[in-house]
Amino acid sequence: MREELLRDLRTRCFGQRVFSFAELGSTNDEARRLAADGAEEGTLVIAELQTAGRGRRGRVWHSPPGTGLWCSLLVRPPAPLAPSLVPLLLGTAIARGIRAVAGVPALLKWPNDVLIAGGKVAGILCEAGAGGLVAGFGINVNQEAFPPELPAATSILLQRGQPTDRALLLRAVLEEAERLYLEACTQGPAELIAAATGLLSTLGRQVEVQLEGAPVRGLACGLEPDGALQLQEEGGNRRIIRAGDVYHLGQEPNP
Repeated sequence: MREELLRDLRTRCFGQRVFSFAELGSTNDEARRLAADGAEEGTLVIAELQTAGRGRRGRVWHSPPGTGLWCSLLVRPPAPLAPSLVPLLLGTAIARGIRAVAGVPALLKWPNDVLIAGGKVAGILCEAGAGGLVAGFGINVNQEAFPPELPAATSILLQRGQPTDRALLLRAVLEEAERLYLEACTQGPAELIAAATGLLSTLGRQVEVQLEGAPVRGLACGLEPDGALQLQEEGGNRRIIRAGDVYHLGQEPNP
């Protein structure tokens, strides 16, 4: 995978240094270790198999060997780019990469999922450490089936009906992520917010947000400049959601 990726990768930073493993507990853990040791921004960790992959709130991520992309990217966003925007940035890059390479209509689900036809095809987990921000992402590419405990999961293969070149997809994701990142760092996040808004299936939907206290329901109506979700509550109050699990109420909209 490393050689295939680097052969045609058109980035200046993201993925120009790659650590590739046949098996790893967690790419995020390895990337955090490298970051603490002074690894440069854009360092990418890839594993063919993760034995302890995880999502948000400690959830297990199903990452069997040779079927998906299990990766972590080290970034050090400067002041113009809020760290809270990185999951949205990476999700936008993943959705655009899937659309470009596989031709299937991937969408975003706030704050850190990518969906195809309502099924989860990718997830993002960002973790801060002393050496920078580690942006971990898993993309289900060529899985033919999922365990019964993951009924909402899907893969590009299941939606497209044929395999997808993983290296080609990863290059597309990294190139789009770097473009969005550089623009947001130099010109502000306006284009990133606009790009994410255009792909965000959460907007215009009635949603339930699981917060630390009680869940709240309302209409997802927009994004803040830092990527937070604007929610019009059922009682009429307007609320800004910066963290929480979001559940779409009713059927997923058509892409």
